[in-house]
Amino acid sequence: MSQPVYADDLSKLLEQYRPRSILLLDPGGTELCTPYLNAHPDCRLEHIGAHPTMTDLPTAERYDICVVANTLERMQKVSGGQLIARLRDLLTQRLFIVVPAGDGWPDVENRWEMGDFIAFGMQLVAEYDRDGRQLQMYKFDIGDYKLTPEWLNARHWAHPERWDKERW
Repeated sequence: MSQPVYADDLSKLLEQYRPRSILLLDPGGTELCTPYLNAHPDCRLEHIGAHPTMTDLPTAERYDICVVANTLERMQKVSGGQLIARLRDLLTQRLFIVVPAGDGWPDVENRWEMGDFIAFGMQLVAEYDRDGRQLQMYKFDIGDYKLTPEWLNARHWAHPERWDKERW
């Protein structure tokens, strides 16, 4: 079986972040992570195959990276949304999701759109063309989810020079 069109980008992301633990939700197997795991034998991989449910998810730890591929498009939107929220909020620092976009995917049960992922605080990071059909990769990274605004600092909130001069 040939590598997916996003395999190179995923390999680069894994090398960039150098996770020590990976949670992979992909019914296609673990081949996506094999090159990284071969180069980093200390990294631990947890794999969940087809049709994951909330009870299939691990509960004991938080993973450095989670990759979801070939999964959400075969789930009901409600259960898929619950899965995304659980992964994002409790189980991983960084979440990467690859989904089909647009029409032309005959085996897709539910179509996910950009707005669905934006609602979960995710960003579109890449688009791919596979046989004339489009795939999209989204990411959620708690480290860059929300940048601290310039005004949110002590300089704007604490005015010690005015403490004894005005009564609020």
